[in-house]
Order: sequence, then structure tokens, then C-alpha cells
Amino acid sequence: MKINLLPLARQRQPHRYRAFALLAIGVLCVSAPLVYYSYQLRQGLERLRHEVASLETRVAALSPLDPLLQEYVSLERELARIKGEVVPKHAKLVPFLDEVARLLPDRVFVEELALEEARLSLRGVTPTYALAAEFLRVLAGSEFFANPALSVLQQGDAGHSFEITVELRAVVP
Repeated sequence: MKINLLPLARQRQPHRYRAFALLAIGVLCVSAPLVYYSYQLRQGLERLRHEVASLETRVAALSPLDPLLQEYVSLERELARIKGEVVPKHAKLVPFLDEVARLLPDRVFVEELALEEARLSLRGVTPTYALAAEFLRVLAGSEFFANPALSVLQQGDAGHSFEITVELRAVVP
């Protein structure tokens, strides 16, 4: 057991403000993170406001292009629709063969025709490279055919052999 023999004025008294100091430290420990979080949140919101304002000015600057973009999208859809058209299964092949015969330049001979779904392959012989190129050009200009491609062009004994593939378009007669 301890006995304090000092006069009462000199004795150590419990600190009156100790509870207040602990309470203040506790409040600071709890409120400091909340204040920091609020500050960061406010800074983030301010940054977002500035970004929204800059994006709105960019949208306003690009708004005259909107009708052009819509027209471009509609043209792209139309082009995809036109390219995607396939020849119906019940379509007659006679108009396509007539078109090939009509477009065939003089001295170009087709030796073999092959049809796979909506693709026609033509193998033949031509005396010059220029005639093969001319045949390819006229096929590209026809409304019956699309995307002609020259896959083979070789010189042989009988002339230059070629192979051209074209896609058939759905043409309403």
C-alpha cells in the first residue's frame, strides 16, 4: 500500500482534461479519414465535371457531321444488302449464261463452267493477257455479276489459260 505524504497542492491529481483530450483524439481519428475521403470525392467530381464539359463541346463541334454519319450508315447497310443478295434456288441460269456469252470477247474461249451456290467459275483460254483483263473488266461492269476475281492466268501451248470466279447477283428480269 502506498501513502502519499505530499501536501494536497503538490500531490498528483487526476488530469481534468484527460477525458476531453481522449475524446478529441478519438473524434479526430474518426473524422480525419471522412474529411479526406470527402475531399477526394469532391476532387473526382470536379474532374468529371470538367471532362463532361469538354466532351459536350466536342459533341457540339461534331454535331454537323451527324446527318452525314447517318447517311453513311444507311449507305453501308444498303451496300451490305446488295452484296448479300443471293440468287434464289428457283432462279433460272439461262440469263446468266446468256450474259456470259454476250460479254465474252472475240477469241476468248470458255472451256469449263462450274456453279457453286451463288458463285460461277469460268475456265478458258485467251490468246493474250489483255483479252483476259478485258473480260474481267466487262464482267465487273455487268449487273448480273459481282466481285469478279482472276485466280489463274498461265501461258500454255494453246494460249493463256485463265480461271475467273464471279458471284451471281439476284437480278429481276
